[in-house]
Amino acid sequence: MTEVDFGSLVVVALAAFAVPLLLAVLPGPKIPSVVGEIVAGIALGASGLGLIEPHAGYLEFLFLFGLAFLLFLAGLEFDPALLRGTLSRGLRHAAWSPLGRALVGMAIRLAVAFAITVPLWLAGLLPGPTLVAFLISSTSLGIVLSVLTEHELLRERYGQRLFLSAAVADFATVLLLTIFFSADARSPGVRVALIALLIALGLALFWGLRAASSRGPLAALVERLSGAPAELRIRASFALLLAFVALAAEFGLEVILGAFVAGAIVSSLSVGSTHPLYHVKVDAIGYGFFIPVFFILTGARLDVPALLGAGETLALVPVLLVAVFLVKGLPALLYRDEFTWRDCAAAGALQSAQMTLTVAGVEIGQRLGLIDEALGAALICVALLSVLIAPIAFARLHTQASVTAAAKPERAAPTRSG
Repeated sequence: MTEVDFGSLVVVALAAFAVPLLLAVLPGPKIPSVVGEIVAGIALGASGLGLIEPHAGYLEFLFLFGLAFLLFLAGLEFDPALLRGTLSRGLRHAAWSPLGRALVGMAIRLAVAFAITVPLWLAGLLPGPTLVAFLISSTSLGIVLSVLTEHELLRERYGQRLFLSAAVADFATVLLLTIFFSADARSPGVRVALIALLIALGLALFWGLRAASSRGPLAALVERLSGAPAELRIRASFALLLAFVALAAEFGLEVILGAFVAGAIVSSLSVGSTHPLYHVKVDAIGYGFFIPVFFILTGARLDVPALLGAGETLALVPVLLVAVFLVKGLPALLYRDEFTWRDCAAAGALQSAQMTLTVAGVEIGQRLGLIDEALGAALICVALLSVLIAPIAFARLHTQASVTAAAKPERAAPTRSG
């Protein structure tokens, strides 16, 4: 039997327990737990006290599974009703629907990102504009999800708009990285076909499960076995998550794509159901262990000395950091007719947080020889700073927006439907 040193895992578990307690008693503005978890990982990892070995085999698994579970919860929280009526009202109105605005916003992100990276490339500061443009256009859906959940905004219209925009940006970035920068030897056309096949399999499974669950005896059996000790719904969710993660990996695609598809399937099946305890249980599993472990290990994996020794490339850090907030801030103005200026600014600030896809993109770029270690370190440094700044900026801007709205009692509530 293989010996496993659980010392690092104990440190991670203690950090996950201590971070929310410390953040709750700290004076001043409330710091999102995800920020505290990443900072704790840096302090306890190789760049700090060295108490966590993040690349140990079992911690590598927890890191990847935590990421997959986070994207599964993201797909699970997605409200399919947001997609209804996008085209049913006609093409003229499709672009102004929630999904249409999110897609237009992503197009604006990419346009602004290339407007920034192309001049940097022509000036010799970047080896190429495309990969960096994709990365600064990305959003950390996990951080957006965590912060919205923490502020109890996820099921409100504002939170759903923000989440949908972030989900489209994250999903689009995954697709772009998979198609154009995958280490897999297959051609981009083949990768597109594999992505379409994965989504088609998800849709087929959705229709099959929905047809099966509509049968009275089977539905009654599932209901009877959904509590302890069987917990059939939870077991089925894990099986579905792992199946689509395995399929994505087998196809040479990003595993987060499979995890998000699995969550979206479960979300669609749960529409109109009366099983509130299901969400309580999966949230407890995710936010009670896997997700804080993922964020702590994310911090522990960062090599801060390498960032500080990156040389002249570090001069790009403030430029790219400003670019990240600019790229996300402009599309947020698409929602000005629904929300206040401060709420739009808060949305742009929160979506400026990026980490997971930046780390993945840097690894892909270095593996393909497209970026060097210095530029990779600078990009990760930008991502870390965005993670530290964006949630705090969101909390301050959104709180001020809420206070401003509360001070105007005669202002009519928005009448635009979800």
